[in-house]
Amino acid sequence: MASVRLVGVESRGRTIGFAAMTTAPVAACPVCGTSSDRVPSRYERRLADRAVDGREVSIRLRVERFRCMNHECGRKIFAEPAVGVAARYQRRSRVLTRLLISIGLALGGRAGHRLTGHIAAQVSRSTLLRLVRELPVTKER
Repeated sequence: MASVRLVGVESRGRTIGFAAMTTAPVAACPVCGTSSDRVPSRYERRLADRAVDGREVSIRLRVERFRCMNHECGRKIFAEPAVGVAARYQRRSRVLTRLLISIGLALGGRAGHRLTGHIAAQVSRSTLLRLVRELPVTKER
């Protein structure tokens, strides 16, 4: 699990917003693996999460950008991974993604789309089917 600290909670009508920040003092470059503690900047990720009490949940996660200390590495700046919270480049939490995959596997596109509207996690039928197609194929025994 990532080192994440909850900074604040805000309730706005049908939405609950959480503000959090990563707290890891060092991170490893995803290209060369060199550890770095140099933080030139930060940015904010916005993530959708599983609904609570029928209300949509959004997470604003402040993430640090690190400078790679290996001068021969092609990646000069990299973002700290939010391991356990969300995969790289994703806008949904891992929990919500797993829930949507389960719905897609059980119900398919159209019926799954209708269900997501009732659980405050509305996504299109195409998104559900894409999540299912992205699953790794396993061999039958």
